[in-house]
Amino acid sequence: MRRSSIVAVLAALMLVVTIVPAAATPPSGVLIESLVSFDSGGGRFTATGPAVDSGLICASGVTTQPYWKQTGFHAPTGVNFQVVKEFACDDGSGSFFVKLQVRSDRKGVNFSWTILGGTDTYANLHGSGKGTGEGIDGFDGILDLYSGAVHSN
Repeated sequence: MRRSSIVAVLAALMLVVTIVPAAATPPSGVLIESLVSFDSGGGRFTATGPAVDSGLICASGVTTQPYWKQTGFHAPTGVNFQVVKEFACDDGSGSFFVKLQVRSDRKGVNFSWTILGGTDTYANLHGSGKGTGEGIDGFDGILDLYSGAVHSN
């Protein structure tokens, strides 16, 4: 009886091992600089860091802003809003979509970001981080700086 119990447990463990999905790649750091026009909400981006070096994310491309909505607190001192950006890679490897939770107030523009998904090479891309936005003299837009980590599964 004891031997059959051990065999049953081993068989169950082997079944679990065979159905567990492949592990995700370890998170790799990324820094994205995105110059965004106030008129269109889109612009260009460049990415650097270990995630680019390892091929998890492309080095440059264009951004568009398919979604923007004010949320939560609205006052003369600041505003919260959500933005979804599409990052389309120059090398044709695909696009990835990033959701930003933004706070703009007297202290500046700060946001958290999360990758929602992607196309082609980036279909299984995940990641998150923090960011800031800075105005640029002589440009009707903002420089967004994203720092965080990405991985794929």
